[in-house]
Amino acid sequence: MADHHADKKDKSKADKDKNKEIEKKKHYGVIPSLSGFGEFSIVSTVMAIASQIGSGDLTHITLPSIFCEPFSILEVIPYKRMRGMQIITNLPQVKDPLQRILLMAKWYLSAQTQDPYGKKPLNPILGETFRCIKKDVGWYYIAEQVSHHPPISVFHFTHDEYYSEFYGNATVFAIMGAGYVAAGFKGRAVVRVETTQKKRPKASKKSKKKKKPEAEGEKSEEAAEKTDEDNSEASSSSSHKKKKKKRDSAEGAEGAGKEEASEDGEKKKSKKKSKGKKEKVSSELPADLQWEEYILDPALPTGYARGLLAGNRYNELVGEVKITCPETGYELLIEFHKTGWIWGDTHHVTVAVKHPDCPKEIVQLSGKWMEQVKIKKVHPDYKDRVEAICNDGVLFDQEDEKLLDYEDLSVFGSSEEVNCSRAIWGATNEGIRLGDTTIADNAKKEVEDKQRAYARLLEASGERHKFRFFNYDEDAAIPWTLKRDVETGLPA
Repeated sequence: MADHHADKKDKSKADKDKNKEIEKKKHYGVIPSLSGFGEFSIVSTVMAIASQIGSGDLTHITLPSIFCEPFSILEVIPYKRMRGMQIITNLPQVKDPLQRILLMAKWYLSAQTQDPYGKKPLNPILGETFRCIKKDVGWYYIAEQVSHHPPISVFHFTHDEYYSEFYGNATVFAIMGAGYVAAGFKGRAVVRVETTQKKRPKASKKSKKKKKPEAEGEKSEEAAEKTDEDNSEASSSSSHKKKKKKRDSAEGAEGAGKEEASEDGEKKKSKKKSKGKKEKVSSELPADLQWEEYILDPALPTGYARGLLAGNRYNELVGEVKITCPETGYELLIEFHKTGWIWGDTHHVTVAVKHPDCPKEIVQLSGKWMEQVKIKKVHPDYKDRVEAICNDGVLFDQEDEKLLDYEDLSVFGSSEEVNCSRAIWGATNEGIRLGDTTIADNAKKEVEDKQRAYARLLEASGERHKFRFFNYDEDAAIPWTLKRDVETGLPA
């Protein structure tokens, strides 16, 4: 009898462990375990926040840590997007442009994951950065928060061997409605592949020695000093402020477009200093590269947390994402559908491909982005080409996608760089993981108070924040361009 009870207890424990693993897979496996946040009253907390606002706009409201996950938005992006980056690496090897656009749909769906209900990542502060690499696929990631109000995050994925890239910017906004909170996104993103698969030149030994990034736990004093200097230079070059040429700000970004005079003065000084020396950093790549671009506009659907006050509580994605390829003319429309009132199908998504040469949609696919997406209807003239990359009619299967763990990405300079996400939010994250809201809220408030003080300093001095990893180009479709090593084209 005792053995029976022991076996039953062991089986119960095994079932619990299995369920935990399933729940972990529903999330993105990440950063680190999200269990143990503690219980809280959603209704009372939401009502308390709602009492602070009249319009429903949450972008200027500080959410308590109970609503937050233990990591920044800048960290979430690579843990989601790195899952399917091998598709982008191999894209130039696929000769059929129709199949390439369908593979873009598969890549996009691979990054969609079910996140914990009612929780959001921490909002990055101005100047916050995050850098990492997934070594087994050869993709670097670098991101920087270039504005706090409105919140604008700039990111850039770069392959270490080929000239393939994925980059863009995102402005996050949050709206509270009747029984829901929604996180929306504005911004554009571009996937760019070099069709000839030309390889980058190898960095010279001298360049490698100088530019080698420090992985987490290694010394990086120069990087920390540089970041401190960038944030302390907000009051320099005031004698040049009456020059005629001015530049508008980018989407109202804090300081992204103050008077250009001081910048001009600094440029002249730097040119004088570097006379006779070879430039080490540039935003340009070799002119002979042959590009194929996939433009995502908008780049993300809106995420909803439903049932805050009554009814079933669940997350869902709603909205359209359009991906166009100017070089081939193909257009991809991915639509995430809202759950119906009575017979709703959660996580339902449809995919359609169009081309100017075909008056009707070439192919329609449908399914659940948390499960499978299959061919629903295909134009007979394109049937063989579509079915060639769909296994038994299935384009995307969530079960086939490898989930990323905390250790899958090698992080650069997280402990030493004062503006790295993990250094900024370390105490806050620890409090969230422990379920201690007092520690988490106090640490979060300290970070946000420093951010406000820095914003006041910029405003008082009339200067703009200096970006560390990106240059600002107001004429570009995505105004922030990566600072590159001129020898390899990789992040400088």
